[in-house]
Amino acid sequence: MNFELTRIILDEIDLSRRAPFRFRLILPGESEESIEDEELKRSVSDLGIAEPPILIKRSELSEILEGAGEESSAAGRPKNANLGFTSPNVSGDSGADLDGKGNLFLLSGFRRCAAASAGGISETEAILISGFKEASEVVDVWLEAARHGATLSEVENAILVVKVVELLGSKWRGHTERLGISYGRRLSAEYIDRLKELLAMDKGLLLACHRGVIRAEELLKLADHPALDTGLLVGLLARRGASARERSEIIRLATLLAGREPDELHRFLEKYGDESGTYGPRSLRPVDELKEILYPTFSRDTKRFEEIVSNMRLPTFIDLSPPENLEGTAFTLRAKIRREEDLALVMAKLEAALKRGEIQRLLDILKGK
Repeated sequence: MNFELTRIILDEIDLSRRAPFRFRLILPGESEESIEDEELKRSVSDLGIAEPPILIKRSELSEILEGAGEESSAAGRPKNANLGFTSPNVSGDSGADLDGKGNLFLLSGFRRCAAASAGGISETEAILISGFKEASEVVDVWLEAARHGATLSEVENAILVVKVVELLGSKWRGHTERLGISYGRRLSAEYIDRLKELLAMDKGLLLACHRGVIRAEELLKLADHPALDTGLLVGLLARRGASARERSEIIRLATLLAGREPDELHRFLEKYGDESGTYGPRSLRPVDELKEILYPTFSRDTKRFEEIVSNMRLPTFIDLSPPENLEGTAFTLRAKIRREEDLALVMAKLEAALKRGEIQRLLDILKGK
C-alpha cells in the first residue's frame, strides 16, 4: 500500500450517514450531539486536526468491489431508511453513495472532520492510502483506525460490524475474531441478522440505545413482543434514569404483562408516558406498580409473609426469604452454622414454627391461598 500526505477541502468530503465507512451515529455539528462532540469542536477550533484523517480513492474502492464480483453483491444489503446506510454496492442498489460528491472516501476521522467543518475550518491535511488489492485490506485499515478512536456505543459497534460484513460478503468470516473483539462477543450469521434488525428500528430507539438508556439485547427482546409499545417503555426508562437493575426488572415485568394483559400494559405505559414526571396516583415506582398489576395481592401477601417470619423470631444467622416477586411455590432458608449449638437452635426454631402452623401458612401464601 502507498501513503500520501495531501490536503482536502472538507466540503468535498461526504460526512453523511450515506458515506460508506461512517459508523458514527452522531457527528459534531449534527443534532443530538454529545458533550464529547462539543469538546472536540472546541479543541479542533483552537488547535486544528492533530491526527490527519485517512482517505481512499472512490475509483479504487469501486474497482475492488467490482473485482469481488457476485460474491460481494450476494451478501444482501437491505436499505435502512432511518440511518441511510448500507455498505458500498457498485450496482447502486444501496444506501451508501458511491456516486456522491468528491473523488475520495473518508476511511477514518469522521468526527474530527465534522468538528472542523462545524468550526468553520475549510480544509485540512489528510493521509491518502492507495494500492489496496482486495476489500479485506481496506477493512483491516478501517478496523484498526476504529479501534484507536473514541469508545463506540453498542449501536455504532453494530453499524461497524454490519457494514464490514456487507462489504466483504462471504469473506467476512475471516474477520470473525477481530469483529468479535470489537463488538464484545462472538459473532455468528444469525446474530448479525439480529444486529440488522436492531439497525432497522426507529431512530429514537437507536438514540436511546446509543445513549445507554437501554441495552441492544434488551431492545431486541422488547421487539419480539408485538403487543408491547417499545417506544413508550423506552421513554419511561429514559425519564426514570433507571439503573441497570431497575431497567432489567421493569423490562422483565413489562414483557411478562405483555403476554398476560397487553391492554393493561398499554394503559400503564400511556400513564407513565406523559412528560410531567408524575408516576401514578399512589406515587409508586414503576417496578412496584407493575408488580401490583401483575400480582394484585402482592403487597398484602408480602406483608403477611414478613409478619409470619418476624413472629418466628429466628436468630440473626438464619435468613428465610420468599421467591422474587412471590413467583414460585418454595421459600429459601439460609443459615450460617459455626457451632453445633447453632444447628440445634435452627432445628428447634423450625420445629416450633412447624407445630404452630407458620411454615404451612408461608407455603399457602406462595400458592395464592
